[in-house]
Amino acid sequence: MQKIINIFSKNSGLQSQKFTQEKLEQPITSIKAIELAETPDYFYLKAEYSLTNITQSLQIHKQSGKIQQLNPQQIPSNIPFNQQYSAFLGIINIYGQNFLVLVKNVNLIPFLNENFSILEINQCEFRAFFPLQVSINILKQQQSIENTLSKGGYYFCYKFPLTVSQQKFYIDKMNTDNDYLWNLNLLKPLIQQKIAIEWHIQLIQGYVSSVKGYPLYYLLISRRQMRRGGTRYNHRGVNSDGYVANFVESEQILSYGADILISHVQIRGSVPVFWSQQGLQAKLYLNQSQQMSHNSFNMHFDYIKKHYGDVTCVNLMTYSIPNEQLLSKEYVYHVNNIENIEYLEFDLKLECKGDKFDKIDLFLNKKIISNLKNFSFFSKKGNQILQKQKGIVRSNCLDCLDRTNFFQQKLGLQTLFQLIFPYLQGFQITTNDVLFKQLQYGWGENGDLISKHYAGTKATTSKVAKTGKQGLVGYIKGKCSSAKRFVNANLKDSKKQEIYCIILGENYESQANLQYEYEILEQIKNRQNEFLEEKNLNVFICTWNVNCFEPYHTKFDFQKIFCKNNQKSELVIFCMQELVEANAKNIMVSTIEKSNTITNWIESLLYNLGPQDYFLVGQYSMVGIQTLIFAQKNIKNNLSDIEFDYVKCSFTKTKGSVIVRFRLFDTSLCILNCHLQHGGEKTIQNLVNIHDQAFQQERMSTYKKQPVWKSDKIFLVGDLNFRLNNEIKYEDVLQEISTINQCQNKKQQKLLYDKLLQYDQLNFFKNSNQFQILQKYKEGQILFLPTYKLNVNTDVYDISKKQSVPCWCDRILYCDMENEQNNNSYISEDFKLYESVNVNHSDHKPVVALIQVKVKIIDEEKREKILNQIIQIQEINQIDEINNIGNMETQNDNNPKKDFNMFENFNVQQQQDENIKYFYNLQQNVEFQNNQNQQQNSQDQQQNNNQVDLLDFSNNQQIQNQQIQNVDLLDL
Repeated sequence: MQKIINIFSKNSGLQSQKFTQEKLEQPITSIKAIELAETPDYFYLKAEYSLTNITQSLQIHKQSGKIQQLNPQQIPSNIPFNQQYSAFLGIINIYGQNFLVLVKNVNLIPFLNENFSILEINQCEFRAFFPLQVSINILKQQQSIENTLSKGGYYFCYKFPLTVSQQKFYIDKMNTDNDYLWNLNLLKPLIQQKIAIEWHIQLIQGYVSSVKGYPLYYLLISRRQMRRGGTRYNHRGVNSDGYVANFVESEQILSYGADILISHVQIRGSVPVFWSQQGLQAKLYLNQSQQMSHNSFNMHFDYIKKHYGDVTCVNLMTYSIPNEQLLSKEYVYHVNNIENIEYLEFDLKLECKGDKFDKIDLFLNKKIISNLKNFSFFSKKGNQILQKQKGIVRSNCLDCLDRTNFFQQKLGLQTLFQLIFPYLQGFQITTNDVLFKQLQYGWGENGDLISKHYAGTKATTSKVAKTGKQGLVGYIKGKCSSAKRFVNANLKDSKKQEIYCIILGENYESQANLQYEYEILEQIKNRQNEFLEEKNLNVFICTWNVNCFEPYHTKFDFQKIFCKNNQKSELVIFCMQELVEANAKNIMVSTIEKSNTITNWIESLLYNLGPQDYFLVGQYSMVGIQTLIFAQKNIKNNLSDIEFDYVKCSFTKTKGSVIVRFRLFDTSLCILNCHLQHGGEKTIQNLVNIHDQAFQQERMSTYKKQPVWKSDKIFLVGDLNFRLNNEIKYEDVLQEISTINQCQNKKQQKLLYDKLLQYDQLNFFKNSNQFQILQKYKEGQILFLPTYKLNVNTDVYDISKKQSVPCWCDRILYCDMENEQNNNSYISEDFKLYESVNVNHSDHKPVVALIQVKVKIIDEEKREKILNQIIQIQEINQIDEINNIGNMETQNDNNPKKDFNMFENFNVQQQQDENIKYFYNLQQNVEFQNNQNQQQNSQDQQQNNNQVDLLDFSNNQQIQNQQIQNVDLLDL
């Protein structure tokens, strides 16, 4: 049976919102808030003041990207504003081309007492700066981003700051929370050029719904944080700054009677440790050490305490699933090492098996409600703050979707029934009332939309969340959603992640490239000595093909290797190949035996390094290729942004590379641990494939990131499998080795090494200049004997029938991308040590290097100060330009012919636009018909704007200007 809910006042002129068991419909319209005009060189934007509170217009120069604010009289009178939009959200760059981001049609959602509406994007349109330069690939990506923004779940409002909760706004005096501002990257040109704050429209991703049960108005807003915004398998866990995946703030806002306003907030978020899932089995990995996770774990809860107060964590995962058991144990470990966090577990799958959902209510009443009462909620009456919320409940399951959706719905409704409704004396409601059904349905829709953003499907618990019953139909729909998620994870998520990265400014191919930004960047670089210092650090690297050797015990003696690290390097990187046998079991799955082997290696290496000085940063592997990174404890807080990838060069993944990249202070380091196929040019081709594919592959839990060559320092390490060429025979090599061993004169010995190295394939390819992949790399002077192939447990080279020719398979190469002019010499002066180690547990000898690297340390406060000085100078220049425009307009009034000549090319441009009409139509969606009541709506809204009690941006404009300037404007 269909119910009609009157959510608009009788004289509003807007359509009614229809509530059914299946759908909550909202009116679609274009509110005509923004008008656009275009000339060959400029875009002009002007706003309807009654809808937006925006007084000045914008002039955007296409070539430079410079934006000027103009008064109406400063706009040339003959420019036609013939295109109307609902909003202007900023400027986006897609693979080097710039676009205006405009909103065509919107869904209207009334805000509480109906004085104004929150707007959900229904149709988004991009306007290219230079349409003829937009390639087919860019056009396809443009359409994909437009579709993503138009599918629902993106909201903005001219009269209310959607990124902040009521408590943050009224008590903390926040007008913007950049953590939830999904168009922050799009607004940067406006922020950098200090355009009026009213033009900074706040876009959130999440869910908004409203319900009216007079005298009660109810609004549910969920804001998804953008700092780690992404898709399910691509963004898991925490990052180096303490932000977690799928972090959502859900706020219930109630307006009661004439002047009572109430708000309650709860949050969800991924388990705040470093973890990921890989492969078709989605096996869970803890890629980084507990020490690294502990830093980010602490930062995450420091963030929660700062913004929300005390915290109660509710973990909904089960111990019956190995992945969830592993993650829950890691969660408990870190909770036990931090103070003032209450941690609760509720195995929702087990407890609610057989549709026993009432057990959630029992758990809430027993464990949570007392905390909720202590935490309280925000309320105000008129201008008087009555109370504030002093704590928060943080919920999670593995994905923070289905179980979390349902638990948060129960928690939200219990908060209303047990805390808020009793507070509103005289207001009563039962679970049989239509209002309750509306609230329940809204929370169900909330879960669906959050799930669509993160996993691409509705929640698997959608049916039970909306109706309170699962049933056979709900069970089948849930299974279908699970199947769709599996398909999305393997086929669609990487593309969607790339779209998110472009919107958020994280895609390296779509960085801002407006001319004024280059000018700012150039001026900052010219003054970088004022905020940047450099520091020399040592990196100790060992590469060893261990031939399946495993330490016998955790205190195995490796001092022959680590005595070379007598300078106590800040970083120790241990790269192994053939860690385990290349059998089907090790290739297909991660075995307990392999896990135990890695643990033995880690404990043995830490014992030799000294656990009082070093800690494990992380371990990264592909079958038998294993990279272990250790660091001194005093630089733990300076390591961040660790990324991992692998590239296979054989079907079985026994050959290929494990690639790890991270930041040390403000310098990015990349380690490529390789085990390549031998065979001359085949080896070179392996290297080419690794450099081309690393961080560029799209598969489950992987999406495109910055390529290897974008790193500052690159280490190419491993069993590179370069041999000696066929011009020299086995016996001749052994004779040369014998001669070297007998020689006592170092200079003579060096000549003997050089003679033998003439046959080395790596040197040959390097000197031939035919293979560009090697030209950037340098190597230390080789003054050690070939490291392969020896008989195990001896120093004797291969005496088998095969008689493998001794060679230098195991190498360490280095590329300093910040100092490329010094790469002309093949021998690097950065190598302070480069030699092999006489350890005979394998058929390879370990090779070690001590490399001195220069890292950058940026003083962010000084850089921000310099940036503001540069922008202020540009602002003064813009004022001069505006005055010149005004003077020109005065002259044009006395010279109509001259005024016409200024824009004589405008008609030419219009003709060009007609010529590319077909091309441009591909970029645009079909325009929805304007709502018949739109004119009346605008008049009503203008009248109602004067009655708004909740917010006026201008009251706190100075505060927000100060906050918005804290945005990281440029990334050096």
